[in-house]
Amino acid sequence: MCPLRSNSTRGVLAFRGTDLNTSQSSGQADTCADAFLQLDLKHSLPPWCNQFTLHQLDYLSRALEFAERIVGAYPSIHWLYTGHSLGAALAQLVAAQRGASAATFSAPALKPLLPRLQNPTLRTWGAVTFYDQYDPLRFTALNELWNANCTWHRSSAPTGCHECEERIIDMHSDVCEECFMKAHIFKNYLELVLSGKRPDCHQRHVHDPFLV
Repeated sequence: MCPLRSNSTRGVLAFRGTDLNTSQSSGQADTCADAFLQLDLKHSLPPWCNQFTLHQLDYLSRALEFAERIVGAYPSIHWLYTGHSLGAALAQLVAAQRGASAATFSAPALKPLLPRLQNPTLRTWGAVTFYDQYDPLRFTALNELWNANCTWHRSSAPTGCHECEERIIDMHSDVCEECFMKAHIFKNYLELVLSGKRPDCHQRHVHDPFLV
């Protein structure tokens, strides 16, 4: 959460992305929580996720609770929700539930996750997500986003990215893993933001059954 001046009317609430170090409990929990968020509830989590309770792995419910507490503590603040990767998904979904605005980095496909929400306020939900041109998640999220998305273009592709893009995206393949580490990780996005280079943005207008 961004520190607020006493006279401020705006605040930023950020959700971190996945801890990729799965040798530690933080990374293990994040991997399981990501699977839980994406999970078709007809299937079960991998057995090694049993070291965590479902309450611990339900990051979306915990994010919604946290946002509720923050809004209650600062009722006059207009909140912008942000995050990267898994954090981007949480920020977008919290904003959708609250009818607020979100600006995120490398969000996964969002439309399949909307049924996780109860009575979201989509008509006043404003969303924009930013991508590196070669981020594998950008390709998996195409046509599954909401409102605007923006892309930073590169003069050349990182190693592995062309090969990853040329086939069905398989995040477990060597080429996609190599591309992922060059184009997806938060360090890359931080460098893009600090570069001052403006991404190209466009607005998508899509009919969605949630708005009927």
